[in-house]
Amino acid sequence: MRDSARLAFEKLEEIEGLTPIRSQAGIVQMVRIEVAKFDGIADDVEFCKKLLAEQNCLTLPGSCFGIKNYFRIIICVKQETIIDFAERVQEFCAKYSEGRKSL
Repeated sequence: MRDSARLAFEKLEEIEGLTPIRSQAGIVQMVRIEVAKFDGIADDVEFCKKLLAEQNCLTLPGSCFGIKNYFRIIICVKQETIIDFAERVQEFCAKYSEGRKSL
């Protein structure tokens, strides 16, 4: 479990606009969203809804726990799943990054 927590932290830390929080519980991890860095995303709820619709990645908005502009992920999964998740989140965040060029 410790390896999965480390891997999730390291992969998400590489994504501009996201700041993962080191997991103390072992099965979940919170990630801060700098919403100002993403065009067309107002808050954590919208971030999570769009991430699910566009990348098929299920996360829980921090607002569910009274923590605005964070999301929660489950990290007690295979490391391959964490890597795939991080790649999808990276693609999603790149799409909505502030200052991105329109096609």
